[in-house]
Amino acid sequence: MLSLKKLYKGVKKTVVALMEDDYSPAIEYLESLDDRTEKKMKQLMKYMAATGIISNTELFRHVGNHIYEFKVHKPRAARIFCFFDGYLVICTHGKDKPGKRQLKIEVQKAMQMRQCYKKGVRDAHRS
Repeated sequence: MLSLKKLYKGVKKTVVALMEDDYSPAIEYLESLDDRTEKKMKQLMKYMAATGIISNTELFRHVGNHIYEFKVHKPRAARIFCFFDGYLVICTHGKDKPGKRQLKIEVQKAMQMRQCYKKGVRDAHRS
């Protein structure tokens, strides 16, 4: 069963992790990061929640098909993929900086997770 876990609630957005049966690839990846990288990633998410936008493409960017990534460069090149649904920023999963071919795979994975989310939301409204 799909659900969302709130990570950060701000004035403009709420950053959440997509969960399936109490498991979230985004949270697992975030917790696997070293302390400094994890802290930087969490700061980006808090900033997004507070302001609703990160205009610096070195920190947050569109990677295709309405999928975005939070980016940290040092000490570890970490990425957390996400998409928007209204005021929600829904984090799907994370990956160390992918190459161009791998990036396409990660975008596809995030798109599949978004489809599952949308189907799950529609099914929840029918019940």
